[in-house]
Amino acid sequence: MSTNYPADVLEISHSTMNMFHSCPRKLEFSKFFSYNLRSNSLAGDGGNAIHLGVGEYLISRDKQKAIITFMLAYPIHLCTNPTWNWSLEAAYGAFLSVISFLDSRPDLELAMIEDANGVPQPAVEVPFLINVEHGIANFLKVVYRGFIDLVFYDRINNNYFVIDLKNTARKITDFDSVYHYDTQCTPYALVLQRALGLELNSLQTNYLVQPVELSPPQPYFLEFEKTAQDVQEWAQDLLMDLNTMSVYYNSKWFPRRSASCFGFNRRCKFFSLCGTKKMETMKMILAGMEKPKPMEFEPWITLDLELAA
Repeated sequence: MSTNYPADVLEISHSTMNMFHSCPRKLEFSKFFSYNLRSNSLAGDGGNAIHLGVGEYLISRDKQKAIITFMLAYPIHLCTNPTWNWSLEAAYGAFLSVISFLDSRPDLELAMIEDANGVPQPAVEVPFLINVEHGIANFLKVVYRGFIDLVFYDRINNNYFVIDLKNTARKITDFDSVYHYDTQCTPYALVLQRALGLELNSLQTNYLVQPVELSPPQPYFLEFEKTAQDVQEWAQDLLMDLNTMSVYYNSKWFPRRSASCFGFNRRCKFFSLCGTKKMETMKMILAGMEKPKPMEFEPWITLDLELAA
């Protein structure tokens, strides 16, 4: 049996990089062994329901249709207690709070972005893919992919900006320090530059942070500017991480981080597989397990990014 990893392409995203920083072994399982144990969660699926409902409202401006979209997507089978974090009641209140905020901002005009076939689409959950030309010897091809939550057009200033919707049950008020240096939206400047055919020296990125509570407050609206230097630093940091991954990959050894074995009130989904690091043994174990079907991904925007070594 070959001692090489099954994956021939490394697919990464913002969440993938966060996973790598928390525990490189998680990255080995999910990306290099191509065994991503996706599981349902109340917070994850509840947040997705809010995103879908908000997106429907921005597209159709039909509140009843948006509520139905939210309700159908909400994972009611995962929650039976209205006092729990992310209960249906709390998530619904958060959803309505976001809708109310959007109604109070008639200046927010949803942009139109062409999909891969050149057809203009409302800029909601815009899928993109970046071919990362890293120049690292003896390493896999790397693609970075993701979704831009919302893109808007400012007619007064004739520019485009993004809004990233964040729903949270965290009991804090200082969200500025949480998202001020967050890099999730940084590569969006490259994506929109390609999609819109514009030269963007900076990109206005806003975070709409909605607490999920039974009586939720109005969302926090945070405004930041991502500059060309921010994009350059993001790319440099990505290259450094890829270099580290290549060392682990070629040595066939990814370190564990015990602090990540238990988090968000649950054991790591790879915990039971983490006892051995022998390549052939891991392949045999994974070959006998049911592998989840890959999620379909069709990017509207594709671009190449050359990283300087």
